Amino acid sequence: MIKWVFNIGLAATSAMVCLAATDLADSIKSGELWKMDKSELGSKYMRGVRYSPVDDNTQRIDARNALTIGKIAPAEMLFKWDGEHLASIQVIIYNKGDDGALEQTAFENKVKNSVAAVEEVVGAPGKAAKVSEKETGIKTRAWDWEWETGAIHLDSGSTGGSSKNKKKPGAPFTAEFIRLNLGPDAAAIETGGARDAVAHSELKKNLRHEENGDVWLDNVPMVDQGDKGYCVPASISRVFAYYGMDGVDQHALAAICGSSGAQGTRTDNMEESMQQICKKFPIRIVNLESKKLRDYTTFIMDLIGRYNKTAKSMGKDGISEQQGSQFFDVADPDVLLKARAGKSSDVSKWMGDISKQINSGIPVLWCVTLGIYKESVSLPQGRGGHMRLIIGYNKAEKTIIYTDSWGSGHERKSMPAAEAMSMTSSRYVLRR
Repeated sequence: MIKWVFNIGLAATSAMVCLAATDLADSIKSGELWKMDKSELGSKYMRGVRYSPVDDNTQRIDARNALTIGKIAPAEMLFKWDGEHLASIQVIIYNKGDDGALEQTAFENKVKNSVAAVEEVVGAPGKAAKVSEKETGIKTRAWDWEWETGAIHLDSGSTGGSSKNKKKPGAPFTAEFIRLNLGPDAAAIETGGARDAVAHSELKKNLRHEENGDVWLDNVPMVDQGDKGYCVPASISRVFAYYGMDGVDQHALAAICGSSGAQGTRTDNMEESMQQICKKFPIRIVNLESKKLRDYTTFIMDLIGRYNKTAKSMGKDGISEQQGSQFFDVADPDVLLKARAGKSSDVSKWMGDISKQINSGIPVLWCVTLGIYKESVSLPQGRGGHMRLIIGYNKAEKTIIYTDSWGSGHERKSMPAAEAMSMTSSRYVLRR
């Protein structure tokens, strides 16, 4: 965790009341912002600004009523550091997960106003940039500005909308995001698209072996999904970024798989959603639980049968088929543990599927129900469905190492493999 705070001279905290809104426009235009060290920037611009660490090099800034860039008043900013200096900033002007839906005209006006606001800051018109849908996965419009002391890339994404073919009306319009990437030069804000994936042989270089038996993957980027239900697109975007495709972020992926800020991604539609993502990119999905697309209802019915047989042997109540949609919510943790992970050989096989992927340098997308078993770190989500990443294992201790898309404190955690297996609804890997 970063060892400094923006509240210079105040008690260390991640939730201070903002003293006054600060406009960063002049310091961005002049390039001053990129030359300041953390202490200078904190004392001059960031007093009272709320923030939370995403990882050791990134902070998520709550800019609401605190920071502006000319006429742009962002709700969220990501500060990315290179040592003591800012390397780049991402500004989220709008995203459907946090801000709700926008109808088409309102969204297009917001894009137009955002472009005009950047032009006013820079003092020059933006240059329209070509962004291939094959690189980002969704329809994207973009503009670039570059001058001697800085660079800005603005892009907006949407899906659906009016169709040129009147006989085949288009899908309903959905506004997805408007964002800025800012840095001292264009190289600082370049991101990798679908064609920038690293070679598979390079991934094994991230494998780490520790004396205690932990085997895990280093360099899996953190993404903080915030308060919205973006665990699926956030987790997948982390894998994409790990593969070198960091230009395909959680907002673009949320558009493809139909995730919403409030409801997330439906568990029974999880695999089909990921299949939609794989159709857009040179990626294929492999289900570690089944060799073919699995019907979630059939999976639950089979699980109820095993659970009820175990419950009867333990003198406990079973679960009816009518309770299938709430299975993981009503299941007794002890019965579930014995039903799914009661045999040591089953746990070893489950871990073997994971270790094979990790040893190849590939993280595992892990769909679970939280709240069944106690975890070592307090979670921002209560009982319910969630996607996280398995990034390692320890065969001797029979534990798995995992990470959540909730920022600092959730980069690397572990739990008994038997409990992990029992709370699992599915496991996937993405292969190029």
